[in-house]
Amino acid sequence: MKRYSYPVRGFTLVELVVTIILISILVAMLLPRFIDVSDQSRIAAATSTAGAFETSLSTLHSEWLVGGRPASTVVNSATIEFTSNGWPTAAGTGTTRCMEIWNDVLTHAEPIVAYVAGATPDAWSVLGTTTFCVFVHQYGQAFSVSNQQPFILYQVGGVNFVVRRFNMT
Repeated sequence: MKRYSYPVRGFTLVELVVTIILISILVAMLLPRFIDVSDQSRIAAATSTAGAFETSLSTLHSEWLVGGRPASTVVNSATIEFTSNGWPTAAGTGTTRCMEIWNDVLTHAEPIVAYVAGATPDAWSVLGTTTFCVFVHQYGQAFSVSNQQPFILYQVGGVNFVVRRFNMT
């Protein structure tokens, strides 16, 4: 009896099922890493901006010391006022003052809006008091303690210079 051999034309069902299972396992292992990257990039961006803000404040303070302690100076066509201790401040009070400090101190500032409770701006937001500015990196989420958004605390008034970073690790 003569045997006929048929040419192989594709994969068997078992080979296809095994391949699909292996690809599914790889996707299940790698997907969480790709999802986590967006959170890490937001924290890195917030950390970078916080560092630029802190460095700019320190540089302006150094210039104030070297420049004979003037009441104000002009940087990039913006008039920056100083406290009696030489730290950048602005006219007015509260949130408006903090927004002005942000825009004056950072040469190429990211957009900033006034903080509104429960709002979800796609930008930095600020809440100001008589002595503090709180800059929050919101990006589409309402600010709350539970969602651990990065924020910067800048003490405008007082004797000491205080900038604190929160949730930037």
